[in-house]
Amino acid sequence: MKVASPFEAALEASVAQLECVGAGAAFDVALSGGRDSVALLLGLARLAPAYQWKLRAHHVAHGLRDDRGDEARCRSLCDQLGVDLLVSRFGPGEIAREPEDGTQAKARAARYRVLERAARDRGATCILTAHHGDDNVETLLLRLVRGAGLEGLGGIAPCLRLEAGLWLVRPLLAMGRPDIDQYLEERQVVAAEDPTNAGDDYLRNRVRHHVLPALNELRGPGGMRAARRSVSLLGRDAAALDELLEWLVASGLSTREPAWYLRTKALRSFGPAVVVQVLRHAARAVVPRHGLTCAAAERGFEVVSSNSRRASWEDGVVRIAIEGPFVCLRAAGAALPRWNSKALEVIEGVVSIGDPRAPLVVVDPAKVPLWASARRAPRQQAEIAAASIRGELELRPADEVETGLEPPKLGGHKRCVQVASELGAPGPWRGSHPVVVDSAGPLWVVGGPLDARAAADGGASVVLRAEVLPWYL
Repeated sequence: MKVASPFEAALEASVAQLECVGAGAAFDVALSGGRDSVALLLGLARLAPAYQWKLRAHHVAHGLRDDRGDEARCRSLCDQLGVDLLVSRFGPGEIAREPEDGTQAKARAARYRVLERAARDRGATCILTAHHGDDNVETLLLRLVRGAGLEGLGGIAPCLRLEAGLWLVRPLLAMGRPDIDQYLEERQVVAAEDPTNAGDDYLRNRVRHHVLPALNELRGPGGMRAARRSVSLLGRDAAALDELLEWLVASGLSTREPAWYLRTKALRSFGPAVVVQVLRHAARAVVPRHGLTCAAAERGFEVVSSNSRRASWEDGVVRIAIEGPFVCLRAAGAALPRWNSKALEVIEGVVSIGDPRAPLVVVDPAKVPLWASARRAPRQQAEIAAASIRGELELRPADEVETGLEPPKLGGHKRCVQVASELGAPGPWRGSHPVVVDSAGPLWVVGGPLDARAAADGGASVVLRAEVLPWYL
């Protein structure tokens, strides 16, 4: 559609380029009643018919001040635009007042929780907030004085995946306050101003009132535009780094199920800057809402570079530890997952030759890790003499198998856990290695040797194909 307003044209271009937005998308628009969110809703309401967007405004009242007038203004605006309005309220004292920016941070976190829950219940595609380019510059300066790396200096993410099918989108990041003010003037709309924005009680306010005007004085009218572009470029670089890290770990540095296991030897081949970034990337996957600070990731680097096979560190949320040939990252306090032999199910497609009477009972492949060393490819198929089978075959964890394995042509027995170790299973996981057993004991350590009694003798045999994928290769 043709739009006369530069603001609406920029908004249309910003939203249209998002992969998460299609025709008929359902938007929940965060509406505070202030000028930024009012301008966003006005622009979206103007564009919505052409794209069949389904708009709903969501006003969250924090209860930190008398904000009844904000709700009334939001209702009036939504009535004029024909947009549904949802109002959520926090009771007095629910968000405690704290010094400096603590109150703002708590209010922001609470607001996002409410926005997400409401959007999820509605089945919305996106939550849209009115953060703009000047907010982004403020965020960069705040993080700069607090100490931040590339990820932090990249500012506010323009698009963030919250969960399957739901995104958080900030479509005004390419615009500044003057663009918003001009648009409201064009539409002859007077928006409210939060009275707490006028004072210098919060650090962000002091940056807005004193630092940003100084930037404009130094550079002139183009100062803020240049600063907004710098934040955008830093954010792009941070996103590029994240994609490179994803490619790096997908190329064989790690696996992510059920925790992140990074190959220690491969990780140590990189310098500290790369190791720190890989650890932060992995931590975001393990605990998405937490991750690692730069300082915590540097402590993780100390673990990686340690010669100890038992080095570990945790910050109460993420644990980093050396486990055999791996550096493991998982949620602090989380036990290593094990598959439960009581939750077995039959997987179709097991091959039987000669004697189909012995089914193989196996667990869901996602629950059973199969280890393989770099020197030995896993053997996931075995031919077992049918006459040797006693009862039904099962998969059991190696540490639940009471007797050892007697490999063909070798004297004595080997414990199944020992065989799992020889196959390359890291210490914490050797006891979970799958073993095929019958009522008489172990027949086959999956990916490894058969028991002597199970060796095919030319008679009827059963060919077992374990539907278990290698955990890493």
